Amino acid sequence: MSEEITFGGWLKQRRKELGITQEELADHIGCSLSALQKIEGGERRPSGQVVHLLADFFSILRDERAAFTVFARTGRTGPAASTTPSGGKTLDAPWRAISLRHTNLPVVLSDLIGREQEEETTRNFLLNAKVRLLSLSGPPGVGKTRLALQVASDLAGNFEDGVTFVDLAAIENPAMVIPTVAHTLGLKTAGDVPVEIMLLNFVRERRMLLVLDNFEQVLDAASEVVKLMEASPWLKVLITSREALHVRGERRFSVPPLKVPDPSTYIQRGSLAGEPPSLEALATYPSIELFIERAQAVSPEFELTKEIAVDVAAICAALEGLPLAIELTAARAGHFSPREMRAALGNIHAAGYPAARDAPARQRSLKNAFGWSYGLLDPTEQKLFKRLSVFVHGCSLAAAESVCNTAGDLGTSISEALTSLVEKSLIIRLYEGGVSRYMMLETIREYAHNELEADQEGQHTKRQHAYYYSVLVHEAESHLAGPDQSEWLDNLATDHDNIRTALGWLLRNGTSEEALVRMALQIAADMGRFWYLRGYYEEGREWLNTTLRNVQSRLALADEGPVDRGLVALYVRGLDIAGWLALTQGDHPTARKLWESGLDLDQAWGNNRRSGHLLNGLAQIALDRLSYEEAISLFQKGLNLAREGDDKLLIARILNNLANVYRNMMDYVAARQCYEDSLLLLRTLGDKTNMVGPLNNLGLVSMDLEDYIAARSYLEESLHLCRELDQKQALAFALAFMGQLEARELDFDKASRAYNEALSLAHDLGSKVVLANCFEWVASVQTKLGHSLEAGWLWGQAAALREAMDLPLPLPGRVRYERDIASASAQLGLSSFEATWAEGKAATIEEAVKYAQVVLRLRSC
Repeated sequence: MSEEITFGGWLKQRRKELGITQEELADHIGCSLSALQKIEGGERRPSGQVVHLLADFFSILRDERAAFTVFARTGRTGPAASTTPSGGKTLDAPWRAISLRHTNLPVVLSDLIGREQEEETTRNFLLNAKVRLLSLSGPPGVGKTRLALQVASDLAGNFEDGVTFVDLAAIENPAMVIPTVAHTLGLKTAGDVPVEIMLLNFVRERRMLLVLDNFEQVLDAASEVVKLMEASPWLKVLITSREALHVRGERRFSVPPLKVPDPSTYIQRGSLAGEPPSLEALATYPSIELFIERAQAVSPEFELTKEIAVDVAAICAALEGLPLAIELTAARAGHFSPREMRAALGNIHAAGYPAARDAPARQRSLKNAFGWSYGLLDPTEQKLFKRLSVFVHGCSLAAAESVCNTAGDLGTSISEALTSLVEKSLIIRLYEGGVSRYMMLETIREYAHNELEADQEGQHTKRQHAYYYSVLVHEAESHLAGPDQSEWLDNLATDHDNIRTALGWLLRNGTSEEALVRMALQIAADMGRFWYLRGYYEEGREWLNTTLRNVQSRLALADEGPVDRGLVALYVRGLDIAGWLALTQGDHPTARKLWESGLDLDQAWGNNRRSGHLLNGLAQIALDRLSYEEAISLFQKGLNLAREGDDKLLIARILNNLANVYRNMMDYVAARQCYEDSLLLLRTLGDKTNMVGPLNNLGLVSMDLEDYIAARSYLEESLHLCRELDQKQALAFALAFMGQLEARELDFDKASRAYNEALSLAHDLGSKVVLANCFEWVASVQTKLGHSLEAGWLWGQAAALREAMDLPLPLPGRVRYERDIASASAQLGLSSFEATWAEGKAATIEEAVKYAQVVLRLRSC
């Protein structure tokens, strides 16, 4: 169970979460450092006055302060009043829950039965300071994931930075493990920092538990897990895998099946070989306890009696205590008696469901359980059951109809057949937003997929699956720049694993069939905007690069035969999208190469259909280098092509980017006009996602023109849209700009709050551009407040970031920047200013973010 939270432990962790040192907190609440250290260490209780000051400092709600005082003065927390999503107990006051709020553990809807000893063993391993990596191994269906979830929930309070659960069931490529972990943690690549480095930097100071589920299919990524542990002396990793990782520092715990009655004592050939144990004794076996609990879930009147005790014991023994097999069998209690279930299990081998001879006995038993359930289905249900296995993490009714009944050969409606499989506990129906979604447990899906592989129609079903998602993604892409873009982004997120599966199959099977290669590139190109908006930069580039290489090898250029202009156009579109993903990660050389290649091809074979987009990208590179004349020339060429093709969205994007050039040149009137024209076009299109760019920029240029009322209006609209659409990168910019506006109007408290949120977001995203701007602007605020030491430190860090990105400061910001630096240097003295600048420049990003947030919190007024 969860460890009890002490007041001292809570205080220490809450202080660390806010980036406050003991000295700073002691100074703020007016107590001695030694007293605070003793309070955190549990050596003394705080006085009433200190409790009151702490409540003020940590913003404890008024109606909770009496309970907070009792907690602080006595250590008593009261009875548990609510349950966390992961099943653990917490208390009804939010200040009492610490690490549980940092978890993303999936919701578990049933109790873990009969695993007390395994829970204790696993907990003890993870609580042992010498154990950094623990692998839970065992056959399919033994309950590795369920045990891991329970223990992770139990120990959430022992990890200051929480527990993160990463499901790798849909990941087949070991190279995608690190990007998947990073994305689950909310990290998004930015600039030129590889995702591996970002993740290593993120875990370096973290005291957290990382749970990696279904690792057996990505075992080659084991060395990457070791690197994570080498980066942080406090990180612990819990892995579920059918195979051990066989790496340094690994401790392995083989999860055993549930204990079953010994069949040799009283069960032989279906009859008693002696007196069976009493009902009370049988009920103590975890396997039988699980069988009874699951049977009662579908048949409430079910109970263990003398008449059925031997049959229930025989079933559990035959299934060798595998929890999933027991659950599947017990789920039929509403339709069959234990005697019938036992007889069916006994006939499995004769019925033609043998497992591989080299498979472990327990795995053969699980196959038997699945085989029996499968054998009880009618031919229509069997056909649908197999075909549904192509879906990963479920599907909609429409998807099941399109993929599994294309020939109309099921002989019944798809909804009726799905309902029948739900009733038989072979699939699960979930409701998401009022829409049904059908899912299989992963181990059940594996069994069904093996049956599909053995069937001649397996490849046909997979082709239909890929075709369905190519159509879905293509339709979604046309909506991602319109008024319903948020809904379609969510739709793609729901089916992301199915889209990954479709792409993987197309790439594996497209070597001899051009249509499959074309379909793969179509999906990858159509997914580009989703990958960009939702932060899957690394993954998007990987898919696009692979599909582009495959298409490149097939393109028949002029000297080798007739040109497939349609394939060329699709290839050029893929190059364009891959270029933007590369630029987002700060990979300017690759982006330039992709866009220049695309431009050459498009002008030679594509009739300039994509050239406007490619010129827009090349112009952006020129703008980043502050090559304004080149940028204007390229933007104007792209704009002319966009207008010729009446591509309103591209026109709006280029106008926004062109305005950035004018603003950098301090032609604010021309910049505002272009921003307004861009925004008007996007409002007409209903494209909220792209509107946030010109809204943010109009906020900036309005500040340049000292029109603060207009600036606030634009930025407030942008903030609203960013939060509505979950646009984290744009939100970070909008918050930073709002902080600058509040500072201009001398409301430093509001400026500090905006900058603080922007810093947190930018740090999570790994956005160096936003961080550099924030550090510079916070430094300016500190200069106005007379805190030149802090200002110099922050400017030093900003300078380090700009040097690393090769991103010079544009002219509009440079004027104010140089003026503020001169003021701070004069206040502090040149030698002291240079020393603090050098200290800030040498700091890590992690240290700089914490420093800035402490400065904002303690020195803003």
